Amino acid sequence: MAVPTCQHQFSDHTTCNGVALQGHRYCMWHRTEADRRRRATRVIREPRNKRILLTMSKHPSIVLHNLQQVMDAICADRISNKRAGLLLYAITNSMSSPS
Repeated sequence: MAVPTCQHQFSDHTTCNGVALQGHRYCMWHRTEADRRRRATRVIREPRNKRILLTMSKHPSIVLHNLQQVMDAICADRISNKRAGLLLYAITNSMSSPS
């Protein structure tokens, strides 16, 4: 019996191939990532809602994701430059702080 695999495509056009959740196309990690993207799309459609969903971690892909979230918020004029600077400072400090 074949086990369904995650259909998420990375930037180098390879697929995740992790075990997909039952009844879904994605594994646990990429399912929550897809949910996060859907919520972010909803936030963009509702400009009065200025929340940014950041995950604090030293993992490079998560740091890049956080930077993208802040840049998107700046471009959409959802946060002030001061708040963006504070978030970027926090992201860089999380990378340099010891575990």
